[in-house]
Amino acid sequence: LVAASGLLKGVSNVVKLTRFTDTFDVVEQEFDKISGPNTELVQGEAVGIDVPNKQLLLRDGRKIGYGKLCLCTGARPKRVSSH
Repeated sequence: LVAASGLLKGVSNVVKLTRFTDTFDVVEQEFDKISGPNTELVQGEAVGIDVPNKQLLLRDGRKIGYGKLCLCTGARPKRVSSH
């Protein structure tokens, strides 16, 4: 997991309302308090991908190898009115 921020967003209290709708709370966790199996945490900013060599390139010059890569670039929530 590579993140530029010291805080990462996640979800908790997920409740399925309908087949296509869930409700949940957005929570922030400090980067250094996150752990998981087979997870490496790196604070940095990705600036490129070397696809042939399967490496993620960071702004500070580091290169991180990967087997599979999933890019999550962030988002802003869009509130849906109740009307």
